Amino acid sequence: VFASIGVLVAVLLYMMSMQRNALNLVSDLSGDWKVAFGKTFGDVKESEYQKVILPSQKDVDPQGKDFHWMLYKKAFVTPRMCTRYEGEKCAILISEIGDAAEIYLNGKLLQISGGLPPNFSYAKHYPVVALLDPNSLRRERPNDLLIRVYASKQPRSGLRNAPIGIA
Repeated sequence: VFASIGVLVAVLLYMMSMQRNALNLVSDLSGDWKVAFGKTFGDVKESEYQKVILPSQKDVDPQGKDFHWMLYKKAFVTPRMCTRYEGEKCAILISEIGDAAEIYLNGKLLQISGGLPPNFSYAKHYPVVALLDPNSLRRERPNDLLIRVYASKQPRSGLRNAPIGIA
């Protein structure tokens, strides 16, 4: 099992580095997302989410708020390819998250990129591949994807580059 996961991750990383624009995604998660900001994680409020189009090279607009935390949200329908065939492997693929992040699917931690405070570890410039367990994906209603990002420096952080999707 671990060997096939390792091969999948290696293939995805190779495809991203060699053919970034030609990558065939099962589901493209670019487009409308919601984002909220806070100086501390506890400062991020559900009522303060705003619409953002991702990926974007434009710096996020916290509307004058000093921040280090960003919460990104998106709902998506499970691609058939990820549940149709026994043994079919799918993964959330994000080319880069600045600076460190945790990725949650339907409320459960899926992947960590870098390290969040108090043990901050910078992981920008590295692709993130989060394998999807077909049993964790919803079939009757949309899945909830939440990406909790810590930015050590405010500009040029968050989800900025394509691809963002399911491969």
